[in-house]
Amino acid sequence: MLSNYVVVTNPPPPVAGFVGAPTSGVAPLTVYFTNLSIGATDYSWDLGDGHTSTAVNAANTYTNAGVFTVNLTAMNVSGTNTLVLTNYVVVTNPPPVADFAAGPTNGAAPLTVSFTNLSSGAASFSWDFGDGNTSSAVNPANTYSNAGSYTVVLTAIGPGGTNTLDRTNYVLVINPGRLVIAPASLDFGLVETGATAQAALVVSNSGVAALNGSATIPAGSFAVVSGSPFHLLASEWTSVVISFTPASQGVFSEAVVFASNGGDSTNALAGRAIGPPLISPPVLNGNDFTFSFDTLNGFTYVVQYKNSFDDPIWQTLQSAAGDGTPKTITVPLSDALQRFYRLSVQ
Repeated sequence: MLSNYVVVTNPPPPVAGFVGAPTSGVAPLTVYFTNLSIGATDYSWDLGDGHTSTAVNAANTYTNAGVFTVNLTAMNVSGTNTLVLTNYVVVTNPPPVADFAAGPTNGAAPLTVSFTNLSSGAASFSWDFGDGNTSSAVNPANTYSNAGSYTVVLTAIGPGGTNTLDRTNYVLVINPGRLVIAPASLDFGLVETGATAQAALVVSNSGVAALNGSATIPAGSFAVVSGSPFHLLASEWTSVVISFTPASQGVFSEAVVFASNGGDSTNALAGRAIGPPLISPPVLNGNDFTFSFDTLNGFTYVVQYKNSFDDPIWQTLQSAAGDGTPKTITVPLSDALQRFYRLSVQ
């Protein structure tokens, strides 16, 4: 009989070994670990970021920047062996990517542009709007006061570095429309009561952008007939026709108000209205005669004559300023065979 003929012993202790790839890069970084251990039956991974595994070949995604130590413990019935690779995985923050959009990017001054930040991986920002103004806001706005073409620069700053985006000639600002009215005022002169007179103001655009506007007059004897509202491109013009229809005698004044995106203007309107004056029959008195007529404030009454209807010009004999009271005029008799008189209201 053979004693202790077969001797069975435990296997040798395991030897832990591994490699990983990639072991450096920007977050998020996925590292694949290849187990090179010898004689092991079980494994315990400590991947350095709080994650563990018991797989043979582990994988781990590092979401944050940092330097990570990886431990692998190989186990069998004879014992354990641990391999520690210090600072084995190096993860860095990704560089920021600067990006933005804006609107509106063209128009007449003053033009307010709102900027939308589309950057990624950044913690702070630096804006240069091209007109001397800057900002550190995330989503700023800028008002361009002068015409020109502006380049906008955004620098995004983050843990992974900086990145700059230039948009050349990104904002185009043109001069606004400019309202010009001529003449400065309208005087309709003397109009018979109940009649209608018309006159026009010329509206022009001396700017670059389109001019949009309108003319208004309070209700009364004056009214806008045509030409309002108006839309004028650069250097264009139009006429705003205004009427004067007095329902009664008197002196009238008003203003037409122009409102536009290229400025406002207030222009004076004036007119006078009168009907035929009431004249009393003449009264002879020796070498002269007298007659009376009603007057109104703001008018001048002129007595004129000529000896023949063929005479081209009426001669002035007397004048009287109206004050709302009747006036009596004494006219000397003429040596002429005949003489014609008239009362002119001015």
